[in-house]
Amino acid sequence: MADNAGINRAVNTIRTELEYLRDSGVVSEPQFNSILSQLPQPGGVPSQYVDVRYQGQPFPASAISQAAQDPNHPANPKHPKHGEWAKKLGSKLGNAAIFGAGATAALVTGAAGTGIGAATAMAFARAGCRRIAITDMNAKELNDTRAAILAQSPNAKVLVRPGDIASEAFVESFIAAVVKEFGRLDYAVNCAGIMGNNQSSTETSLDDFDRINNVNYRGCWLSSRAELRAMLEQEPLPSHDPQRGPQRGSIVNIASQLGLVGRPNAPAYTVSSTPAAYSASKAAVIAMTRADAIDYSDKAIRVNCICPGVIDTPMTTCDEDRIEMLAPAVQIAPMKRMGRPSEVADCALFLASSQASFVQGHALVVDGGYVIN
Repeated sequence: MADNAGINRAVNTIRTELEYLRDSGVVSEPQFNSILSQLPQPGGVPSQYVDVRYQGQPFPASAISQAAQDPNHPANPKHPKHGEWAKKLGSKLGNAAIFGAGATAALVTGAAGTGIGAATAMAFARAGCRRIAITDMNAKELNDTRAAILAQSPNAKVLVRPGDIASEAFVESFIAAVVKEFGRLDYAVNCAGIMGNNQSSTETSLDDFDRINNVNYRGCWLSSRAELRAMLEQEPLPSHDPQRGPQRGSIVNIASQLGLVGRPNAPAYTVSSTPAAYSASKAAVIAMTRADAIDYSDKAIRVNCICPGVIDTPMTTCDEDRIEMLAPAVQIAPMKRMGRPSEVADCALFLASSQASFVQGHALVVDGGYVIN
């Protein structure tokens, strides 16, 4: 049963936003009248207009983007009144503090289960992102993540695509589907990866080495490459802060503390791969992140990465032997506990958002102090 009071509030909010966008020149009078005419009386507001900021419709994001290209419009970052215009727009639209106007399409790889990827997808939803694409190998757990997102954010549009990110064909088709469905890609967090056991290099087979690097480095590179290509094709959108420049897109890659420091027979989380191969794959992700950050800075795209420590996920706490194996690594960190997936997810959200607009090519360590000790 419709909540008439809530619908009335939604209609009034949308009307106020429409009036401001019309008065600002972002929406023409015919557009204003056309959209307004589709807002019925309480009891039947079309879902695409209940939240005009986040539903992925052409309005207002595409209108703002189009206006930003007009040198005579204050939406253009070079216009002398751009700061004042953007401030008023942000105030009127009520965007979440971390997002710019209309920039609400996110992608997360490795999003199945209850690990970092799933926590990151949930964090985007909580922050007001209403277009979220998720992928992983496990279709059932991926749909569990989708259900969890919709449980807390019923108006979200969630695109689910199970697949292998080590496959170029899958990655290209997935990113194409995201752009087709959402119209753009603002944020990408590449979480998919596998871990190794405590074998040394001399105990490692070539198959093991290839397996872990195919996912951790090749898969991350394939994803990042496709994401960059998609972002380069779209117009930048205004930041949440009028004093900052617009952003075309932001990518966050998940590396590891072991991509920065070495440790003998470093225990990790899955059989059939090695600490040396794992550490090398994550160091490669860090180096790739820095190189891409340099190459795409002038395109208004930021690329950063996170180096988590031991995080409490199903891979690390699946049995007592695994917990015991990881205990030394946990004790090295001054905080002497495992991190939580949500703690890494919050950092990913910050790096992706325009709040981190001056953070570029950074490897953010989230490990309870492991690296410094």
